[in-house]
Amino acid sequence: MSLNDPIPQEQWIPTQHTLYTPVAAEYLKLVALTTLLLGLIPVSIALAMMMLVMALALPWLLTGGLLLTLLLALWVYLRHLGARRLGYMVREQDMVVRRGIFWQRHTCLPLSRLQHVTLSQGPLDRFYGLSTLRGFTAGSPHAEITLPGLPSDQAEQLRQHLMAKAGFRHEP
Repeated sequence: MSLNDPIPQEQWIPTQHTLYTPVAAEYLKLVALTTLLLGLIPVSIALAMMMLVMALALPWLLTGGLLLTLLLALWVYLRHLGARRLGYMVREQDMVVRRGIFWQRHTCLPLSRLQHVTLSQGPLDRFYGLSTLRGFTAGSPHAEITLPGLPSDQAEQLRQHLMAKAGFRHEP
């Protein structure tokens, strides 16, 4: 078989109908909290501006406030739903991350091309005991896979597993 020949269908490894490991429940809380807090600032500013512009015209203020509140609630819900649909699986040859609400995206990281894996934590991640795993591949500066919302101990275990599968040895 040459490089230009397609892989026979019986050798395909499906990603859409397999079980993905979800991210931590704490990540769902973190996404909801940060989205709500970041959304309250513009909503508060918009309401204050509406009060100034409308000179306390109550019906317009209530309608605008209700609309902004509904938009904020929708934004929080969609971000939470996106975090709930985030998942990953590690197979023999690769790691796959699934994300997306309306358009599902399955990103495969071939372990044979893995260069290095990093873990990162922001202050809120540390508070919730979470980490973000990033795997970088050879060939492109933009070839990476990002997986937020992992419990820190699980993220370290996954990092060690991926590096071992990629052929890197840990020297004490």
